[in-house]
Amino acid sequence: MFKNNDLKVEFFSSHPYLNEIPECRPAPLSKFIPEWWSKFRPNDLGINKTIKDCPSFPEMFSSAYVVPMWADTKITVDENGNGYADVANNEFSWTFHHPNQFLNFAPKNIKEKVSAILKPDCPWHMITPKGYSTYQAGSFYHFNENFDIMSGIVRTDIHHEINQQVMVTSKPGTFTIKRGDPFAVYFPFKRDKFSLETRSASEQDWKKFQIAKTWLFTKFSGGYLEMVKHYDDK
Repeated sequence: MFKNNDLKVEFFSSHPYLNEIPECRPAPLSKFIPEWWSKFRPNDLGINKTIKDCPSFPEMFSSAYVVPMWADTKITVDENGNGYADVANNEFSWTFHHPNQFLNFAPKNIKEKVSAILKPDCPWHMITPKGYSTYQAGSFYHFNENFDIMSGIVRTDIHHEINQQVMVTSKPGTFTIKRGDPFAVYFPFKRDKFSLETRSASEQDWKKFQIAKTWLFTKFSGGYLEMVKHYDDK
């Protein structure tokens, strides 16, 4: 996705010295792969194929950027659903989203799961090339039990603010997000308009399917990445 050297994703900080701290800098998602995933091996326990061989995961890890938490932050939610943030540096602020802004209108299962919603004044801003937007999501596969980031899309070629809406999913109480912890994930993509077609598979469709399947299943592992490299190099 990022092979074109003419394309650049930029993050700039409104705090003058934040970029001097390496663990605070946005970085590729591949640098935030969870520990449990790193220990996992293809074909564990004698299974022919495992989740590590699934094409979607390596593609995801190589196609996004992470904004890490920029300062130690204690999040507290009381029994009435009021949320507060205590940040190590008071130059960084958070605001509380009143339930009428979203939560009161959410489905029942979300109301039961989410204790409160808060939003930081994120010190990082994002710039993508003209015609490119960015999809915002939570930190995939870290399985954080305390919070999640609400998904959304920002036209980061013209609007560079990325203040995240944070759903607190833990019970009332206090938890800490440490400086450098993976916080929010950003996938740049080119805006295009698509038409939609649905049909039964043609002979050519089946041929494409079988070619891809042969690439994948003639290797114990790594077949997908070899296929991608083969076609990217053409």
